[in-house]
Amino acid sequence: MTEDEVRELLKQKRKKDRFQAIYGPVRIADTVIWELWVEFEEEYQTRFVEEQVGAGPIIYDTFQALSLKLQDRHLSLMDRLQKAEQAKVMDQAMLQSDLAMKAADGASRRFSAMMKDILAATGFAVALACFVYLVAIGQNAVAAIVMLAGIAASACAYYYGKFILVKFREVFGA
Repeated sequence: MTEDEVRELLKQKRKKDRFQAIYGPVRIADTVIWELWVEFEEEYQTRFVEEQVGAGPIIYDTFQALSLKLQDRHLSLMDRLQKAEQAKVMDQAMLQSDLAMKAADGASRRFSAMMKDILAATGFAVALACFVYLVAIGQNAVAAIVMLAGIAASACAYYYGKFILVKFREVFGA
């Protein structure tokens, strides 16, 4: 609004007020405020005209009424900002939680794979030690063949990640 439009608004809405002076506009957030000095019942008084974006102008008879309205808007805005900030913090916490869960899952999988490899290698080493012992003593060739099968099974489990079952018919051709 221009000064002339503000004066015209005052003449229409407050017919008993005689215009004396106008100051402004002052911008506070999305609000433009004009200060008007008028003569009302032989006293000088102030009026405040508020223009808010998307709304019609409002005339306040006292600064206290205007300040209460502005304070309410300020508190409402601060409440919305606080809720938006809380939502942002919650989103970040959820994202961090998801990332931590994925990292923990990856670590658990790596540990499981490492334990599987350690157990397979341990079984391989024990079977190999038993095989070497039986061959060195020279007794019980069947036990040595069983140990050799154990070594092969352990090696398969270690290198391929699964136990490969060897069938009797495939070994002896029967």
